[in-house]
Amino acid sequence: MAGLTLANPATILSFAALCASIGAGREGTRGAVAAVAGVFLGSVAWWAALTALVAALRTRLTARVARGLNVASAVIVGAFGLVAIGIGITG
Repeated sequence: MAGLTLANPATILSFAALCASIGAGREGTRGAVAAVAGVFLGSVAWWAALTALVAALRTRLTARVARGLNVASAVIVGAFGLVAIGIGITG
């Protein structure tokens, strides 16, 4: 999964833009390492908090509520897909 993310051109360009905008190259290698470490630690903290929250909430959900969330999520993702197809067809 991480390899797929790292190979995504949008991710590469976003990360390059981030590093350029904060001036990561001004302080040489030290600044670049600090920027990369900050992004990495921020990402790890976000995912740790998100998974902890989901794990805590999951124990409180009934099977019926979980099924409803799954169906609602599928409908939303499907709707976004249909909109994307419509935009692609109409230009």
